[in-house]
Amino acid sequence: MEGLLEELKSGGWVKTEGEWDSQAFRQMLEMTIRVNEHFNTWNSLNQLESESKLESFLVSQKVGFTDQNAGMVWLYELLSVFLDATELFRNFLALVLKRKGSFKRSLTLGQLAKALKQECSKFGPEFASEVDVELRNAIAHGRYWLRKAGNGSIYMSYCEELGEVPTIRLLSEILVVIKKQALLGNCVTETLSKKGNSGYFASVRDTSCA
Repeated sequence: MEGLLEELKSGGWVKTEGEWDSQAFRQMLEMTIRVNEHFNTWNSLNQLESESKLESFLVSQKVGFTDQNAGMVWLYELLSVFLDATELFRNFLALVLKRKGSFKRSLTLGQLAKALKQECSKFGPEFASEVDVELRNAIAHGRYWLRKAGNGSIYMSYCEELGEVPTIRLLSEILVVIKKQALLGNCVTETLSKKGNSGYFASVRDTSCA
């Protein structure tokens, strides 16, 4: 992330501290604390899941959980963390980037990834490759479903728009993508939070990009 930030800064795409909306930045720091706590909550559930204790505990409470649905608590929490972390880093980058050139638009996640690839030839493509826009959009809008195959494998099907041919992937593969992107989001926000309180953005080279 630091390499990408340096590339953005050297290209004149990053706001100076004087150009920031200070209230918005303080709000982003508060949101970062909330999302970090959300991630910690999921991490605790993940530890229970990895030790095969979560399902047995939930079922033992006799409030409606079964061996078939108890594990969904862990999955739904992971999907929620994924959306939270992804939206946080998108908002954070949108906050510190100058609204000009490729970054002039409202910067949806897809637009942001495309602009980073275009303007940061060294680190942009690498960063964008870690962001699965289609998967994020499908989960955010609830356009996904799960099915279990005869051999016990679970597949996730998803589409950005209803009526499209869905993408079908093993749930285990999806989980790897989600965990990596959630960690990427945490990395982005942690880096920007630290840099924002260190004077890193005090001066930024300007360019004539329109």
